[in-house]
Amino acid sequence: MTRHRLTCRIGHYLGVMFFLGLMTVPIEAQKTIIIVRHAEKVDDSHNPQLSPKGKMRAQALARHLQDVGVSAVYSTGYIRTIDTVSPLANSLGLNVSLEPIHDINAFSDNAITRYHEALVTQLQRMHQDDVVLIVGHSNSLPGLLQTLGHPESIAIASEEYDNLFVVIPRLGEPPSVLRFRF
Repeated sequence: MTRHRLTCRIGHYLGVMFFLGLMTVPIEAQKTIIIVRHAEKVDDSHNPQLSPKGKMRAQALARHLQDVGVSAVYSTGYIRTIDTVSPLANSLGLNVSLEPIHDINAFSDNAITRYHEALVTQLQRMHQDDVVLIVGHSNSLPGLLQTLGHPESIAIASEEYDNLFVVIPRLGEPPSVLRFRF
């Protein structure tokens, strides 16, 4: 799918959601949250860089999201997550926020849950009216979607790097979640 078609498609869905009243901003929620998994990595070491294909995907993500109003970018402290969102953040003049700190050595379910809860609290406190981009990992993004109130279980295979979720909070209801491939 071309950049223009994906950007138009995302814009179209956001416009339809707004028109249908599904984009109501809850008292303690963001306007829209865009969630992606990091791009392809060079190897399976602890903290690898992006592969050439991953760098191309990061550039594609920047092109696709350039005009959707992203005003805050969050990442875990891994090189691959930071490098996935850096092209967009740089082009928009934004810093990549690594807060709250995710202990990259703690992979327990409790540590991931605590990170998600802290991140959602921070988003509610600091980005109530913003479009926020969050990059994470295949093993943590499903839990983040659940922490944001998405009732359905989502799985991301280890070889899937093209998932893009658009989360639109709704007052008193689970958020609307759209899943795209890019």
